[in-house]
Amino acid sequence: MSQIQSAVAPIPTWQPMTQEDVLDSFLRGRKETTIMSYRQDIADFAGFLGTTDRDAVETLLASGPGHANMMVVNYRAFLLTKGLQPTTINRRLATLRSLTKFARLTGWINWKLEVPGLKTEAYRDTSGPGTSAYRKMLAKVAERNTGKAIRDLAILRLLHDLGLRRGELVALDMTDL
Repeated sequence: MSQIQSAVAPIPTWQPMTQEDVLDSFLRGRKETTIMSYRQDIADFAGFLGTTDRDAVETLLASGPGHANMMVVNYRAFLLTKGLQPTTINRRLATLRSLTKFARLTGWINWKLEVPGLKTEAYRDTSGPGTSAYRKMLAKVAERNTGKAIRDLAILRLLHDLGLRRGELVALDMTDL
C-alpha cells in the first residue's frame, strides 16, 4: 500500500437519516440567535398542530407536497387571525421553507414548500436625520467638554460612520473595538 493510500481516511458507511437527524442537522452550525429563532418558530408551528416540535417536523415532512403546503397555508391564516405583523409571519414561514429546503437537500423529501409570505409595508421612517441634522448634533456635542459629551460623540460616530443599528451599538463590547 502506498503512502497516499494509507493517508486517506475511509469513507464512512452511509446511514439513513432519521427525523431527529433532520431537525438536529438543520440547526447544527448556525449562530445561537438563529437557533433560538428557528426553535421558537418551530415550537409555534408545533403549537398550531397541537404536538411536539419533533412531531411537527415529522408531520410536515411526511405529508407530501400538497398536504404540507395546505397545512402551512392554514398555519399562515391562523397567524393572521392572531393579529401578528406580516414580518413575524414571514419569518415563521421562512423557517419552515428553510427546513424543507434542508430536508430536500439531504434527500429526505423531493418537494418544495411554496407558500408565499405576506406583503409588508414600511411602518416607520428609517431614513435617519439627514446630513444637516447630523452636523448640528456633532456641533452641539462639540460645545460640551464632559465625559458624557465624549461618549455621545462616540455614539454618534458609530451610528453614522459604521451604519450601526441601535441594538448593535448597545451590544458592543470593548473586544469589538
